[in-house]
Amino acid sequence: VLSRTGESALFESGKARNYIRNLNVLRKPDFKPVSDLYSLYTMGYDVTVGDMTINKETHSAKLITASEANTSLYNQFNNGGIYFLAVSGDGSFNLHSNVTAKQSVVLIGNASDGKISIDVNGKNINHAAGTIALKNIELKTGSNTNYVFANNNATADVDAFILDDCVVTDLVKPLWYVNVADYTLKNLTLVNTDVALTGATNIIDLAKTTSLGNESVIIKNCILYSTSNTVSRIINNSQNLTAWTAEVVFEDNTIFNLHAGSKNGLLHMAGASSVNFKNNLVNFYSLNATEYVIRIWKNTPTYTIENNHFWARATAGIPSDLTFYSNVIVEPAASAVCSGKYPFTSNVPGAGATR
Repeated sequence: VLSRTGESALFESGKARNYIRNLNVLRKPDFKPVSDLYSLYTMGYDVTVGDMTINKETHSAKLITASEANTSLYNQFNNGGIYFLAVSGDGSFNLHSNVTAKQSVVLIGNASDGKISIDVNGKNINHAAGTIALKNIELKTGSNTNYVFANNNATADVDAFILDDCVVTDLVKPLWYVNVADYTLKNLTLVNTDVALTGATNIIDLAKTTSLGNESVIIKNCILYSTSNTVSRIINNSQNLTAWTAEVVFEDNTIFNLHAGSKNGLLHMAGASSVNFKNNLVNFYSLNATEYVIRIWKNTPTYTIENNHFWARATAGIPSDLTFYSNVIVEPAASAVCSGKYPFTSNVPGAGATR
């Protein structure tokens, strides 16, 4: 999208109406790319956030500029709505207190040369209803000693949690946590997002849920990592559910310095209706016989595992086959599984995040 500036009038100010200016002196129009998302929104173009589409014809959005030292987003989470965030001078965004999100809220970083930072400041967002969606945001969890998002005191399932083109830093506790057993997060989407751990934690922890409301878990083109050997489950949903409900899509991701721990999987899924695990680049810092890439419960009806590259720092490398769970075994010849070389060399075409 381009915006145009330049002189277009044929008549000069102060001249007779029958005077026509010399067209040779007209300044050439200057076309500049429009890259900030709020301008695109105001011009009528779609702004996508995960699988959501924001357009001014159907959505009312506000631009908020942080021009002072700290601008809290408490009211935005509390009241809901769609907000584009910008900074001016020394301005910054944070969260000054725990807050309950009772209505859907969308926060879009309005920066063309980077991401807009939000310092969670050790606080918790109670995801009580609707959807929470972030785009082009750096979420600074600040080594939060508590979960960042959770369904505290829930009375119903919440619709969706979406991170699109975001960065999460210093994660030591779950990014999203089911805190009420009877209700859950129905839809999770992480796309084009980096999550950096500085402590052992499950990234998305649905372990408490006994609900069958899960509909989809989609993680695509993400980089999930730690600076050192860390035990982490990317998704943990380990209750012994009685039915298959969740579609799980895990594709085009890069994972390194993470491993699941004994009898666990990086994806630890109960009640999945299908699992697609494709084109991923996975580095197990260490690997033992009781760890899994995916631990699938209830003999998931449909699973597809292909074109992935697994490797480990350990001298023994990757076994000739990888046990996912029970009888689910991935053979190298069938699924392009190989031991590879640390850290990033891969001979599996298309494996890993493309950013």
